[in-house]
Amino acid sequence: MYVRDIIAATARAGDITVPALLSMDRRKGVAHLRHAGILVSRRLTRQSLPSIGRYWGHRDHTTVLHSLKRAEELIADGDPGMNETIQKILARLGVSELPGKEEIVLSSAAILRLEVAEAVADFAALERRLADLRFQLNQLQEQPQ
Repeated sequence: MYVRDIIAATARAGDITVPALLSMDRRKGVAHLRHAGILVSRRLTRQSLPSIGRYWGHRDHTTVLHSLKRAEELIADGDPGMNETIQKILARLGVSELPGKEEIVLSSAAILRLEVAEAVADFAALERRLADLRFQLNQLQEQPQ
């Protein structure tokens, strides 16, 4: 299961566009839809909070955490809208049930290892890009004018 698939299913479930879902729109309907999608993303994937945030409109991991807490509060309060939205998203994904929170809990050390691995991969990509740019610069400097 990929976060991008969950985003698309969430947008379809809420009958809005993906750009509208990922926007900074804070209206209740859009925000609740986003909370539901982020909760589904967390429960159905092994992505870290920063990774989920990047997919969901480049949001900070603390924003993702707030979104998760808000969705869980609404579920605990028996909010029919949140439960219905989650069921619509799951149906569009072909998933019958949302895994429980306890099923996805990773130790702090495991989460930190995932985040470090992501940072190392990002750094390696930046190093490759820098080397490519340096090569291009040298090529340009060596050309006769």
